[in-house]
Amino acid sequence: MEMERMNLEPARKRAEPSNAEPSSEGTGPQAAAAGNSNGPGHGPQYESGFTPREIALDTLHTLRLYIDRVVHQCDRVADETDPVLREELFQQLLDSLAVINEGLALSRRILRPGIHATLDLLETDLLSILKDLCLAAEANQADHRMELVAIHLVKNLNEWRESGIPLIVEAAGSEV
Repeated sequence: MEMERMNLEPARKRAEPSNAEPSSEGTGPQAAAAGNSNGPGHGPQYESGFTPREIALDTLHTLRLYIDRVVHQCDRVADETDPVLREELFQQLLDSLAVINEGLALSRRILRPGIHATLDLLETDLLSILKDLCLAAEANQADHRMELVAIHLVKNLNEWRESGIPLIVEAAGSEV
């Protein structure tokens, strides 16, 4: 697991405790000239010692682990026979999917992996599944909703974990 962990140690070493008030210097050229930079292409260096790029990479690593838990949630929703409990689990699943979707979107925006058909297809597929889940819930189509959760959503999440997230990380010039 340590091999999978993204190397954030240099950022941690750079972070020094500060008693100064937070600065409003910004992230533009003035900030870079003032030494608030982590080098070319890495964005501004913040008081925490982490750049947005490092946070995005750490987020992707965490999402890979989180996807395993969400796949387990999908199985629980699909297997639950009590309609009240199944609905509660389904709402929790939707919250988890929102976290994944936002984390992926923000990481892609920060890391700018470029145009990749695989990533675009995975993102479109995930959004389509989410839309279909909401429509099936509104139409009270429990069987269709469970099929979406148990088959299509699980497949998409596993594809994100196995190929989508590593592709974003690789395009950013890092290792998974």
